Amino acid sequence: MALLDYAFAILYYTFWCIGVLVFMCHSTRPLATLFRYFKKPLPQFKELYGRKNEPSWVVLIGLDDLTLEYGRLLADQGFQLLICKDLSSPHRFSSAKFHEIKVEGSIEEITFDSAECTKPECFKHLQVALEDKNLALIVCNIDYMSDSNEASSNLNSVQKTVELNCTTFGLIMRTILPYVRENKARCGILNVTSMMGVEGFPTYATYCGAQAYQNFMTIGLWKFVQEKADCLSYQPYIVRKNTFENVESFFAISPR
Repeated sequence: MALLDYAFAILYYTFWCIGVLVFMCHSTRPLATLFRYFKKPLPQFKELYGRKNEPSWVVLIGLDDLTLEYGRLLADQGFQLLICKDLSSPHRFSSAKFHEIKVEGSIEEITFDSAECTKPECFKHLQVALEDKNLALIVCNIDYMSDSNEASSNLNSVQKTVELNCTTFGLIMRTILPYVRENKARCGILNVTSMMGVEGFPTYATYCGAQAYQNFMTIGLWKFVQEKADCLSYQPYIVRKNTFENVESFFAISPR
């Protein structure tokens, strides 16, 4: 009987120790997140991307509150900004806010029209602007989501979701590809996608599929440029920007 008690005690304390270790491993994740948020300084992208002693450029594609915050952050680190405005963007975000950012060098602005993205001349201004520039970071936030779900949205809304999130996004990635390959220094590509492309919502199937496409396109792009660039698909759930500023959700984050 005593032997069984000892065996039971050994098993009990073994599993207790394992449980404590598992709890500690999982509890360190939120603590590490809080530490990074409050204590760890922002990465100095100037040390990672672009040429050290030459003007380095950040390309911002798709204007909204989120890219505006990226512009402010990167301008503070000494980068110059190239703003790419979509003339047919449903967000109607003013580029004047970007020109108010304090930049050591200069801010340039070009335009394209996603409604005519299949025409060869659509991204001509982007191609000209990228020539002879020392690229450091490319931030692409091409995003459109209908206010209503699949059942109640009209065909034009569904078509716009596919055209903006798939066709326009894919052609932009193809446009920047040769310039990234020919860039003299290592650069970074940040594509703002959505967690809805991973954890799909059946009532927003078109948008979820489009975001999944952007995610896989980012992975595919990295396969071609991994020796010259780092690629990241950033997948928040909901960002309280100008299009969803009043949304109330536990998963909603601010652009900052």
